[in-house]
Amino acid sequence: MLCRQFGVKFRGSQLVENTRLSNLDTKLDKDDNAVASWLSGFINAHVDIVKDPYISRLNVNPFTYNMLNLMIRCGWGDTSLWFLANPLIRAMADANDQADSQYMRRPNKNKSGRSRRDQLIYDAVTRYLNEAEVSDETVGTLLGSNKMSQERIDIVNWLDENQDKLKDAAITGDMDHDTALHVYYAWKILEKYSRALGDLVQHTKVDTRKYGKNFMAVAKYYQEYNDIFNPKHPEESLWDISMLKKLDNGSWLRKKTDYVYNIPQKIFGSQTFSANQKFVDAVIEFARRLEYDGRSLR
Repeated sequence: MLCRQFGVKFRGSQLVENTRLSNLDTKLDKDDNAVASWLSGFINAHVDIVKDPYISRLNVNPFTYNMLNLMIRCGWGDTSLWFLANPLIRAMADANDQADSQYMRRPNKNKSGRSRRDQLIYDAVTRYLNEAEVSDETVGTLLGSNKMSQERIDIVNWLDENQDKLKDAAITGDMDHDTALHVYYAWKILEKYSRALGDLVQHTKVDTRKYGKNFMAVAKYYQEYNDIFNPKHPEESLWDISMLKKLDNGSWLRKKTDYVYNIPQKIFGSQTFSANQKFVDAVIEFARRLEYDGRSLR
């Protein structure tokens, strides 16, 4: 509701303006169903997941949730679920789960220099597509070349135009090569937008205790909040920064987020000895570096 109230949207581009990505604040999906009803339904499905785990059968899980949230909010409706239930996306989600298993925490023995998670997902995708089609060079060219902007638009719009193909593949488990290629490229094109939306949603939940359970987690949350709403390089953000600033300054978000960060700092600074701001900042930076190093070793 906050995003709709303050007109939060993605920064204008040919892709955004010529696909459903321009409809982030839409009230109705392509079939005139209320977007709010979709979101409410997914919340209820997770509450009742023990009784009826149909949401899991639709391949809605931590790997796909941000993508589902993006597509539902932008009005893709049913297409969103047929897309995520596609065999190729299921294989990617399963590979992601495998990377999280205790067994797979051992050092990666794969032949490439990819991370364990990326390698497993890559292996899953190459069961449907050849290595040249999913190579870093091919995907990088598709995502990064201005000359490929129309191709990106066509691939994303293909989802709406071919919902029947997505549905058949999801139900039967079989799909032709063209469908697999469009599904994978559409995922890669939309992925950064889904992550950006996921980060924004996560960092507008300060009133529901989504900011962490300790001082370091709060400091990390606060830094990430500022990185979203006041980025050092606004031109690199996927968001229309002017709209984000309206949300930041015009709602209760900034005040509550500042309170969450500043109050623990005052408490920390008065414990045992008087810790000045430089000391507090140094502790926070040290914790961030430890976290980064830990990620790089995993």
